[in-house]
Amino acid sequence: MIFTSFSIGGIRIKNRFIKSALVDFPGELNGYCSESYIRYLEKLARGEVGLICTAPASIQSDFRANHYQLSISSQKAADSYKDLIEKVHYYNAKIFLYPEYSNEVLIKFLISIIEPSHHARAFENMRTWVTSSLKRDEIMEIIDLYKKAAIRAKQAGFDGILLNATFGTFLHTMSSSALNNRSDEWGGDLTGRMRIFKEIIYNCKTLDFPVMVRWNVKDYNPGGRDIKESIKACQLLQSYGADALELSAFSSVESTIALNKDIEQRKFLPFIEGNDLVDYYRIMHPFIQNSFFVDRKDEIKLPMEYAWGHAYYNVWPIKKSLDIPVSLLGGVRTLESAKKIVTSGTSDFVSLMQTLVYDPQQCRKFKEDISCYSGCISCNCCMNQMFLSLKDPSRPYLHHCLIKG
Repeated sequence: MIFTSFSIGGIRIKNRFIKSALVDFPGELNGYCSESYIRYLEKLARGEVGLICTAPASIQSDFRANHYQLSISSQKAADSYKDLIEKVHYYNAKIFLYPEYSNEVLIKFLISIIEPSHHARAFENMRTWVTSSLKRDEIMEIIDLYKKAAIRAKQAGFDGILLNATFGTFLHTMSSSALNNRSDEWGGDLTGRMRIFKEIIYNCKTLDFPVMVRWNVKDYNPGGRDIKESIKACQLLQSYGADALELSAFSSVESTIALNKDIEQRKFLPFIEGNDLVDYYRIMHPFIQNSFFVDRKDEIKLPMEYAWGHAYYNVWPIKKSLDIPVSLLGGVRTLESAKKIVTSGTSDFVSLMQTLVYDPQQCRKFKEDISCYSGCISCNCCMNQMFLSLKDPSRPYLHHCLIKG
Protein backbone atom coordinates (compact mmCIF):
# COMPACT_ATOMS: atom_id res chain seq x y z
CA MET A 1 0.00 0.00 0.00
CA ILE A 2 2.89 2.37 0.67
CA PHE A 3 3.72 2.35 -3.05
CA THR A 4 0.16 2.91 -4.26
CA SER A 5 -0.93 6.30 -5.58
CA PHE A 6 -3.03 8.85 -3.69
CA SER A 7 -4.38 12.31 -4.46
CA ILE A 8 -3.81 15.72 -2.92
CA GLY A 9 -6.44 17.98 -4.42
CA GLY A 10 -6.44 17.19 -8.11
CA ILE A 11 -2.82 16.03 -8.08
CA ARG A 12 -2.12 12.29 -8.13
CA ILE A 13 0.97 11.30 -6.11
CA LYS A 14 2.57 8.03 -7.27
CA ASN A 15 3.30 6.74 -3.74
CA ARG A 16 2.95 7.72 -0.10
CA PHE A 17 6.41 9.26 0.45
CA ILE A 18 6.83 13.02 0.73
CA LYS A 19 10.17 14.81 0.91
CA SER A 20 9.32 17.44 3.49
CA ALA A 21 10.65 20.98 3.23
CA LEU A 22 13.90 21.84 4.96
CA VAL A 23 14.64 25.47 5.78
CA ASP A 24 17.83 25.46 3.75
CA PHE A 25 19.34 27.97 1.35
CA PRO A 26 20.16 26.41 -2.05
CA GLY A 27 19.68 29.35 -4.39
CA GLU A 28 21.95 31.62 -6.35
CA LEU A 29 22.92 35.02 -4.94
CA ASN A 30 20.01 36.56 -6.87
CA GLY A 31 17.55 34.04 -5.40
CA TYR A 32 17.21 32.00 -8.59
CA CYS A 33 17.16 28.21 -8.48
CA SER A 34 20.73 26.90 -8.63
CA GLU A 35 22.07 24.08 -10.79
CA SER A 36 23.24 22.22 -7.69
CA TYR A 37 19.72 22.33 -6.23
CA ILE A 38 18.26 21.07 -9.50
CA ARG A 39 20.65 18.11 -9.40
CA TYR A 40 19.82 17.45 -5.75
CA LEU A 41 16.04 17.39 -6.22
CA GLU A 42 16.41 15.41 -9.45
CA LYS A 43 18.25 12.79 -7.39
CA LEU A 44 15.31 12.66 -4.98
CA ALA A 45 12.82 12.28 -7.83
CA ARG A 46 14.95 9.52 -9.36
CA GLY A 47 15.00 7.96 -5.88
CA GLU A 48 11.22 7.32 -6.00
CA VAL A 49 10.03 10.19 -3.77
CA GLY A 50 6.39 10.81 -4.66
CA LEU A 51 6.12 14.49 -3.70
CA ILE A 52 9.00 16.91 -3.18
CA CYS A 53 8.63 20.17 -1.23
CA THR A 54 11.20 22.86 -1.93
CA ALA A 55 13.22 24.97 0.45
CA PRO A 56 11.54 28.27 1.43
CA ALA A 57 11.27 30.81 -1.37
CA SER A 58 11.02 34.44 -0.35
CA ILE A 59 7.87 36.21 -1.48
CA GLN A 60 9.42 39.66 -0.94
CA SER A 61 11.53 41.50 -3.48
CA ASP A 62 13.40 43.47 -0.81
CA PHE A 63 14.19 40.85 1.83
CA ARG A 64 15.59 37.31 1.98
CA ALA A 65 16.59 35.51 5.17
CA ASN A 66 19.89 34.49 3.64
CA HIS A 67 21.98 35.48 0.62
CA TYR A 68 21.34 32.00 -0.77
CA GLN A 69 17.60 31.78 -0.06
CA LEU A 70 15.39 30.96 -3.01
CA SER A 71 13.00 33.62 -4.30
CA ILE A 72 9.60 33.62 -5.95
CA SER A 73 9.23 37.42 -5.85
CA SER A 74 9.56 38.06 -9.59
CA GLN A 75 8.73 36.43 -12.90
CA LYS A 76 12.42 35.87 -13.67
CA ALA A 77 12.88 34.11 -10.33
CA ALA A 78 9.85 31.93 -11.06
CA ASP A 79 11.17 31.06 -14.52
CA SER A 80 14.41 29.81 -12.97
CA TYR A 81 12.52 26.78 -11.58
CA LYS A 82 11.27 25.51 -14.93
CA ASP A 83 14.24 23.21 -15.56
CA LEU A 84 13.91 21.80 -12.05
CA ILE A 85 10.19 21.13 -12.46
CA GLU A 86 10.75 19.46 -15.83
CA LYS A 87 13.36 17.11 -14.37
CA VAL A 88 11.19 16.22 -11.36
CA HIS A 89 8.19 15.52 -13.60
CA TYR A 90 10.31 13.32 -15.85
CA TYR A 91 10.42 10.77 -13.02
CA ASN A 92 6.65 11.06 -12.47
CA ALA A 93 7.19 12.88 -9.18
CA LYS A 94 5.33 16.02 -8.11
CA ILE A 95 6.76 19.20 -6.61
CA PHE A 96 5.27 21.84 -4.29
CA LEU A 97 6.79 25.27 -3.73
CA TYR A 98 7.23 26.53 -0.17
CA PRO A 99 6.61 30.33 -0.32
CA GLU A 100 7.65 32.15 2.84
CA TYR A 101 7.43 35.60 4.36
CA SER A 102 10.17 36.60 6.80
CA ASN A 103 11.82 39.69 8.21
CA GLU A 104 14.65 40.55 10.56
CA VAL A 105 12.58 39.86 13.68
CA LEU A 106 11.79 36.34 12.52
CA ILE A 107 15.41 35.65 11.66
CA LYS A 108 16.67 36.91 15.02
CA PHE A 109 14.05 34.69 16.65
CA LEU A 110 15.27 31.60 14.80
CA ILE A 111 18.89 32.38 15.62
CA SER A 112 17.99 32.72 19.29
CA ILE A 113 16.56 29.20 19.29
CA ILE A 114 20.04 27.71 19.13
CA GLU A 115 21.02 29.93 22.06
CA PRO A 116 18.45 28.78 24.68
CA SER A 117 19.48 31.38 27.27
CA HIS A 118 18.00 34.06 25.01
CA HIS A 119 14.66 32.36 24.37
CA ALA A 120 12.58 34.47 26.79
CA ARG A 121 13.63 37.71 25.11
CA ALA A 122 13.07 36.14 21.70
CA PHE A 123 9.48 35.26 22.53
CA GLU A 124 8.86 38.76 23.83
CA ASN A 125 10.25 40.22 20.59
CA MET A 126 7.92 38.00 18.58
CA ARG A 127 4.87 39.06 20.61
CA THR A 128 5.80 42.71 20.16
CA TRP A 129 6.20 42.29 16.42
CA VAL A 130 2.93 40.44 15.85
CA THR A 131 0.81 42.49 18.25
CA SER A 132 2.20 45.97 17.75
CA SER A 133 4.57 46.39 14.82
CA LEU A 134 2.50 44.58 12.22
CA LYS A 135 -0.36 46.80 11.06
CA ARG A 136 -3.60 45.68 9.40
CA ASP A 137 -2.62 47.03 5.99
CA GLU A 138 0.77 45.29 6.29
CA ILE A 139 -0.99 41.96 6.88
CA MET A 140 -3.10 42.52 3.76
CA GLU A 141 0.06 43.30 1.81
CA ILE A 142 1.62 40.03 3.01
CA ILE A 143 -1.49 38.11 1.93
CA ASP A 144 -1.20 39.72 -1.50
CA LEU A 145 2.47 38.68 -1.66
CA TYR A 146 1.41 35.06 -1.04
CA LYS A 147 -1.21 35.37 -3.78
CA LYS A 148 1.32 36.69 -6.31
CA ALA A 149 3.76 33.95 -5.32
CA ALA A 150 1.09 31.30 -5.91
CA ILE A 151 0.30 32.77 -9.34
CA ARG A 152 3.98 32.68 -10.35
CA ALA A 153 4.44 29.18 -8.94
CA LYS A 154 1.52 27.80 -10.94
CA GLN A 155 2.65 29.53 -14.11
CA ALA A 156 6.13 28.07 -13.65
CA GLY A 157 4.67 24.56 -13.47
CA PHE A 158 4.68 23.71 -9.76
CA ASP A 159 1.97 21.23 -8.72
CA GLY A 160 0.97 23.08 -5.54
CA ILE A 161 2.30 24.98 -2.54
CA LEU A 162 3.21 24.21 1.06
CA LEU A 163 2.26 26.66 3.81
CA ASN A 164 4.47 26.16 6.86
CA ALA A 165 3.02 26.90 10.32
CA THR A 166 5.92 25.48 12.38
CA PHE A 167 9.39 26.48 13.61
CA GLY A 168 8.54 30.10 14.43
CA THR A 169 7.58 30.99 10.85
CA PHE A 170 5.31 33.94 10.10
CA LEU A 171 2.24 31.70 9.82
CA HIS A 172 3.14 29.97 13.08
CA THR A 173 3.39 33.26 14.95
CA MET A 174 0.06 34.46 13.59
CA SER A 175 -1.77 31.25 14.57
CA SER A 176 -0.12 30.73 17.97
CA SER A 177 -1.87 31.80 21.17
CA ALA A 178 1.57 32.01 22.79
CA LEU A 179 2.89 34.51 20.23
CA ASN A 180 -0.14 36.32 18.86
CA ASN A 181 -1.75 38.58 21.46
CA ARG A 182 -3.65 40.77 19.01
CA SER A 183 -7.21 41.81 19.88
CA ASP A 184 -8.32 42.73 16.34
CA GLU A 185 -9.68 40.45 13.60
CA TRP A 186 -6.23 38.88 13.16
CA GLY A 187 -5.95 37.71 16.75
CA GLY A 188 -8.05 36.81 19.75
CA ASP A 189 -9.70 33.40 19.53
CA LEU A 190 -8.61 30.55 17.28
CA THR A 191 -10.79 31.69 14.37
CA GLY A 192 -9.18 35.12 14.44
CA ARG A 193 -5.66 33.74 14.63
CA MET A 194 -6.44 31.37 11.73
CA ARG A 195 -7.90 34.08 9.49
CA ILE A 196 -4.54 34.54 7.74
CA PHE A 197 -4.81 30.95 6.45
CA LYS A 198 -8.39 31.50 5.29
CA GLU A 199 -7.34 34.43 3.13
CA ILE A 200 -4.24 32.79 1.63
CA ILE A 201 -5.93 29.45 0.94
CA TYR A 202 -8.92 31.20 -0.65
CA ASN A 203 -6.62 32.93 -3.10
CA CYS A 204 -4.97 29.62 -4.00
CA LYS A 205 -8.32 27.91 -4.50
CA THR A 206 -9.44 30.64 -6.91
CA LEU A 207 -6.37 29.65 -8.94
CA ASP A 208 -7.30 25.94 -8.68
CA PHE A 209 -3.91 25.40 -7.03
CA PRO A 210 -3.50 22.65 -4.37
CA VAL A 211 -2.41 23.69 -0.86
CA MET A 212 -0.79 21.56 1.82
CA VAL A 213 -0.32 23.02 5.32
CA ARG A 214 2.39 21.90 7.72
CA TRP A 215 0.95 22.16 11.22
CA ASN A 216 2.74 21.75 14.55
CA VAL A 217 0.39 19.69 16.73
CA LYS A 218 1.81 20.59 20.16
CA ASP A 219 3.74 23.47 21.68
CA TYR A 220 4.53 21.79 25.03
CA ASN A 221 4.27 25.08 26.92
CA PRO A 222 1.60 26.32 29.38
CA GLY A 223 -1.29 27.83 27.49
CA GLY A 224 0.21 26.81 24.15
CA ARG A 225 -1.12 24.62 21.39
CA ASP A 226 -2.38 21.17 22.35
CA ILE A 227 -4.17 18.31 20.61
CA LYS A 228 -7.64 19.70 21.33
CA GLU A 229 -6.84 23.07 19.76
CA SER A 230 -5.01 21.44 16.85
CA ILE A 231 -8.05 19.32 16.01
CA LYS A 232 -10.17 22.49 15.79
CA ALA A 233 -7.47 24.33 13.83
CA CYS A 234 -7.07 21.52 11.32
CA GLN A 235 -10.83 21.30 10.87
CA LEU A 236 -10.80 25.03 10.11
CA LEU A 237 -7.99 24.53 7.59
CA GLN A 238 -10.07 21.83 5.89
CA SER A 239 -13.10 24.13 5.80
CA TYR A 240 -10.95 26.88 4.24
CA GLY A 241 -10.03 24.54 1.39
CA ALA A 242 -6.67 23.05 2.40
CA ASP A 243 -6.08 19.91 0.33
CA ALA A 244 -3.74 18.11 2.77
CA LEU A 245 -2.00 18.52 6.11
CA GLU A 246 1.52 17.60 7.17
CA LEU A 247 1.49 17.04 10.93
CA SER A 248 4.54 17.41 13.13
CA ALA A 249 3.94 16.80 16.83
CA PHE A 250 7.27 17.49 18.47
CA SER A 251 9.07 20.03 16.30
CA SER A 252 8.41 23.07 18.44
CA VAL A 253 10.54 25.67 20.14
CA GLU A 254 9.16 25.13 23.62
CA SER A 255 9.48 21.33 23.40
CA THR A 256 13.14 21.83 22.52
CA ILE A 257 13.74 24.03 25.54
CA ALA A 258 11.91 21.63 27.87
CA LEU A 259 13.51 18.46 26.56
CA ASN A 260 16.98 19.92 26.43
CA LYS A 261 16.99 20.34 30.22
CA ASP A 262 17.69 16.67 30.91
CA ILE A 263 20.05 15.94 28.04
CA GLU A 264 23.13 16.01 30.26
CA GLN A 265 21.94 13.32 32.64
CA ARG A 266 20.87 11.10 29.75
CA LYS A 267 24.40 11.11 28.40
CA PHE A 268 25.37 8.77 31.19
CA LEU A 269 22.57 6.27 30.62
CA PRO A 270 23.26 3.08 28.64
CA PHE A 271 21.68 2.67 25.21
CA ILE A 272 18.94 0.07 24.90
CA GLU A 273 18.73 -2.04 21.79
CA GLY A 274 16.10 -1.86 19.09
CA ASN A 275 13.02 0.32 19.21
CA ASP A 276 13.41 0.90 22.95
CA LEU A 277 15.64 3.73 21.78
CA VAL A 278 12.43 5.69 21.46
CA ASP A 279 13.23 7.36 24.79
CA TYR A 280 16.51 8.65 23.43
CA TYR A 281 14.98 9.81 20.18
CA ARG A 282 12.36 11.72 22.18
CA ILE A 283 14.99 14.14 23.47
CA MET A 284 16.51 14.81 20.07
CA HIS A 285 15.39 17.71 17.93
CA PRO A 286 16.81 19.63 14.97
CA PHE A 287 17.79 22.52 17.23
CA ILE A 288 19.62 20.41 19.83
CA GLN A 289 23.38 19.88 19.64
CA ASN A 290 24.45 16.73 17.81
CA SER A 291 27.29 15.62 20.11
CA PHE A 292 25.01 13.38 22.18
CA PHE A 293 24.63 10.83 19.39
CA VAL A 294 27.79 11.53 17.40
CA ASP A 295 30.02 10.67 20.35
CA ARG A 296 28.17 7.39 20.93
CA LYS A 297 27.18 6.37 17.42
CA ASP A 298 29.02 3.03 17.69
CA GLU A 299 26.69 2.06 20.55
CA ILE A 300 23.54 2.61 18.52
CA LYS A 301 21.70 -0.39 17.18
CA LEU A 302 19.91 0.63 14.00
CA PRO A 303 17.23 1.36 13.06
CA MET A 304 16.68 4.29 15.37
CA GLU A 305 13.25 5.84 15.13
CA TYR A 306 10.38 7.38 17.01
CA ALA A 307 7.42 6.88 14.77
CA TRP A 308 4.57 4.64 15.85
CA GLY A 309 3.78 6.14 19.25
CA HIS A 310 4.23 9.59 17.76
CA ALA A 311 1.76 8.74 15.01
CA TYR A 312 -0.84 7.08 17.19
CA TYR A 313 -1.02 9.59 20.02
CA ASN A 314 -0.54 12.82 18.10
CA VAL A 315 -1.63 12.32 14.48
CA TRP A 316 -4.42 9.77 14.73
CA PRO A 317 -6.82 12.00 16.76
CA ILE A 318 -6.57 14.67 14.08
CA LYS A 319 -6.65 12.29 11.13
CA LYS A 320 -9.91 10.68 12.25
CA SER A 321 -11.59 14.11 12.47
CA LEU A 322 -10.77 15.06 8.87
CA ASP A 323 -11.67 14.06 5.32
CA ILE A 324 -8.54 15.43 3.63
CA PRO A 325 -5.22 13.53 3.42
CA VAL A 326 -2.72 13.73 6.26
CA SER A 327 1.03 13.10 6.28
CA LEU A 328 3.04 12.17 9.36
CA LEU A 329 6.30 14.08 9.76
CA GLY A 330 8.92 12.93 12.23
CA GLY A 331 11.08 9.98 13.09
CA VAL A 332 10.22 7.38 10.44
CA ARG A 333 13.33 5.39 9.53
CA THR A 334 12.00 1.99 8.41
CA LEU A 335 9.80 0.65 5.63
CA GLU A 336 7.94 -1.47 8.20
CA SER A 337 6.87 1.59 10.21
CA ALA A 338 5.89 3.50 7.06
CA LYS A 339 3.70 0.59 5.95
CA LYS A 340 2.13 0.25 9.41
CA ILE A 341 1.32 3.95 9.62
CA VAL A 342 -0.39 3.99 6.21
CA THR A 343 -2.17 0.62 6.29
CA SER A 344 -3.57 1.34 9.77
CA GLY A 345 -5.17 4.53 8.47
CA THR A 346 -3.22 6.67 10.93
CA SER A 347 -1.80 8.73 8.06
CA ASP A 348 -2.16 8.72 4.28
CA PHE A 349 1.44 9.80 3.61
CA VAL A 350 4.80 9.64 5.38
CA SER A 351 7.01 12.73 5.22
CA LEU A 352 10.77 12.25 5.39
CA MET A 353 13.45 14.84 6.17
CA GLN A 354 16.78 13.66 7.57
CA THR A 355 16.28 10.17 6.18
CA LEU A 356 16.53 11.68 2.69
CA VAL A 357 19.40 13.99 3.61
CA TYR A 358 21.28 10.88 4.72
CA ASP A 359 20.36 9.03 1.50
CA PRO A 360 18.27 10.62 -1.29
CA GLN A 361 17.80 7.13 -2.77
CA GLN A 362 16.22 5.61 0.35
CA CYS A 363 12.67 5.40 -1.07
CA ARG A 364 13.93 3.54 -4.14
CA LYS A 365 15.85 1.17 -1.86
CA PHE A 366 12.64 0.58 0.10
CA LYS A 367 10.77 -0.20 -3.13
CA GLU A 368 13.44 -2.50 -4.54
CA ASP A 369 13.97 -4.26 -1.20
CA ILE A 370 17.62 -3.19 -1.12
CA SER A 371 17.40 -1.56 2.31
CA CYS A 372 14.57 -1.81 4.85
CA TYR A 373 15.78 1.01 7.10
CA SER A 374 17.78 4.24 7.09
CA GLY A 375 21.23 4.53 8.64
CA CYS A 376 20.43 8.02 9.96
CA ILE A 377 21.07 8.29 13.72
CA SER A 378 19.45 11.71 14.16
CA CYS A 379 22.75 13.31 15.08
CA ASN A 380 21.41 16.54 13.51
CA CYS A 381 24.75 17.52 11.98
CA CYS A 382 22.86 18.36 8.78
CA MET A 383 20.40 20.55 10.67
CA ASN A 384 23.18 22.30 12.54
CA GLN A 385 24.74 23.25 9.20
CA MET A 386 21.43 24.73 8.17
CA PHE A 387 21.00 26.89 11.26
CA LEU A 388 24.61 27.99 11.30
CA SER A 389 23.96 29.45 7.87
CA LEU A 390 21.39 31.76 9.46
CA LYS A 391 24.23 33.32 11.42
CA ASP A 392 26.56 33.41 8.41
CA PRO A 393 24.57 34.08 5.21
CA SER A 394 27.69 33.62 3.08
CA ARG A 395 27.74 29.95 4.08
CA PRO A 396 25.22 27.91 2.02
CA TYR A 397 23.79 24.70 3.42
CA LEU A 398 25.20 21.48 1.95
CA HIS A 399 22.70 18.78 1.01
CA HIS A 400 24.41 15.76 2.49
CA CYS A 401 25.03 13.97 5.77
CA LEU A 402 28.28 15.21 7.28
CA ILE A 403 28.82 11.94 9.18
CA LYS A 404 28.20 9.75 6.13
CA GLY A 405 30.31 12.06 3.94
